[in-house]
Amino acid sequence: MNDTVLNWKQATPNQYTSRAYVLGRYIRTLRVRPSHVHFELSLGGADAASPAQSVELVYNREFGEMPPEFAPNSEVAACGDYITSNAPAGRYEASPMGAIFHWVHYNPGNRDGGKHPHGFVWVGGKLFGQERGAPRERGPSRGRSLMEWLSPLLPEFIPETAH
Repeated sequence: MNDTVLNWKQATPNQYTSRAYVLGRYIRTLRVRPSHVHFELSLGGADAASPAQSVELVYNREFGEMPPEFAPNSEVAACGDYITSNAPAGRYEASPMGAIFHWVHYNPGNRDGGKHPHGFVWVGGKLFGQERGAPRERGPSRGRSLMEWLSPLLPEFIPETAH
């Protein structure tokens, strides 16, 4: 899915939106606000820390606290809405990465009648965005890789109708 997301950054118009899942590495914290934390997430490639290979992950702190920083190169998995953000749109400025991941949390149903799919962020063995309060201590165990652990969960987060 990373290659698809990187292609969307280059080939889609501003504000293009699709559901997606990515696996990458934490590069740095871009901004910490009372309501949201913004991170740069590298999706790989030869120049892994370049904006061309990165997306901005926007985490809503209402759905559980998240540290404002992680260890450099921490493995991150995220599922949510991909949005091309290469120019300002209404009250939103363009992302320095040219794309954002948003709605990476559960849907409490009070904003859209529960129609929006749930999302998540997984960093270093902790699952964020699933409840208020502390993150759940969940993740790969007994020698299972991150992908082996996440694969059974993905159908819940990415409906088959997603591109």
